[in-house]
Amino acid sequence: MPMKKTLLAVVAGTLFLACNRTTETTQATRTPAADEKPATLSLDEEMCFQQVSGGQKRDTAWVHLNIKNAKVTGTYSYLPFEKDSRRGTLRGTKNNDIITATWTFMQEGQTDSLPVQFRVTLNTLQQKPYSYHPSTGREYLADSAKFMLVYEKLDCAELPALSKRIH
Repeated sequence: MPMKKTLLAVVAGTLFLACNRTTETTQATRTPAADEKPATLSLDEEMCFQQVSGGQKRDTAWVHLNIKNAKVTGTYSYLPFEKDSRRGTLRGTKNNDIITATWTFMQEGQTDSLPVQFRVTLNTLQQKPYSYHPSTGREYLADSAKFMLVYEKLDCAELPALSKRIH
């Protein structure tokens, strides 16, 4: 009889460890597709994102969003390394996981604005890139643009103070 109890304990222990190992493997092999799922945005939410890009990972961009019902406000700062930065405010609306806004920014002492469109997922903010119109010399948001620029979600406490407040 003691042999049966020992064998039963070994089998139960093995099953317990096998179940825990499966859970760890599932969590470690989470696919990027999980990040592509649309975020369920609450009626009142603050969210922050950062992107580091460029050849030497020196270009930085920060987005700070305040969402209240369907209205979106916030700031967007784009700081390319050794080039003119753009820092400004966002005002727009959200429809499901899509944010459509106007980015009003300062660059080289001049105020300018551009339309901007973001998609919020569980862990990222995705942005449609701008196209350049050679005859006008202006950037624009093409209707055919895809959400290609990716910002990683970050705790708003980690966002540099200069990106939260734009003068």
